[in-house]
Amino acid sequence: MTGSMEADSLNLKAKPEVRCLVERTNKEEFLILASDGWDKVSNEVVCKIARNCLNGCAAAMFSDSVPGSSATDAAALLAKLAVARGSMDNISVVVVKLRRLKTRAA
Repeated sequence: MTGSMEADSLNLKAKPEVRCLVERTNKEEFLILASDGWDKVSNEVVCKIARNCLNGCAAAMFSDSVPGSSATDAAALLAKLAVARGSMDNISVVVVKLRRLKTRAA
């Protein structure tokens, strides 16, 4: 059996979503690296939850289930959400909080 046929029979998809930035700006807040298990959660929802966790809103609203506002807390919350929504895949997620770039004075 060829690799392509094996992938088809296992319902594997090899089309990653990749975005390339030529130059980073002050607008980038975080980076999310994830694989498997994200068919139940949209990109928009993932970004909104990560943003709310990193800025402390999620911990303030759900202190019993969101311990803090770190990138690790955001990743854990996203993984829990995917499981809660019925994802059957292995879920991997890493959230990297990006520093705001300092602008040069003219």
